Amino acid sequence: MVAYQGADVLGGREARFSEVFQQGKPVVLNFWAGNCPPCRFEMPSFQKVADKYDGEVVFVGVDVGLFTGLGDHESARQLLEELDIRYPSAYAADASALQQYKVVNMPTTIFFDSQGSVVARRAGIVLEDELGEIVDQLVSGS
Repeated sequence: MVAYQGADVLGGREARFSEVFQQGKPVVLNFWAGNCPPCRFEMPSFQKVADKYDGEVVFVGVDVGLFTGLGDHESARQLLEELDIRYPSAYAADASALQQYKVVNMPTTIFFDSQGSVVARRAGIVLEDELGEIVDQLVSGS
């Protein structure tokens, strides 16, 4: 993946997602796209929860707009800026992540424990209350 922002957390401007787990924290991986209305809807909630759990959980947004027909790098950058999204965000360098994580809906969110094991997966919008509950479980379980 190639970072739009948060390269220091991701392991560099160009990084492998697996590097994020070296921090020993739970991870919330959200696949999104710049021209995806449901993604736009949920991202502010993701930022609120990311702020609440800052330092305890790593949030990573991965733009897959080029591979879904839902935007390009410019539309992704505009969305991040417009919504004031500050958690680490990058774009997928190729479509392999879509297959690896079985992304068929937009957005899709994968929740990992601090060892990198998938503990939950949501296809479609994750509302703030549910997101907070899952992240709280991740934190208390790690």
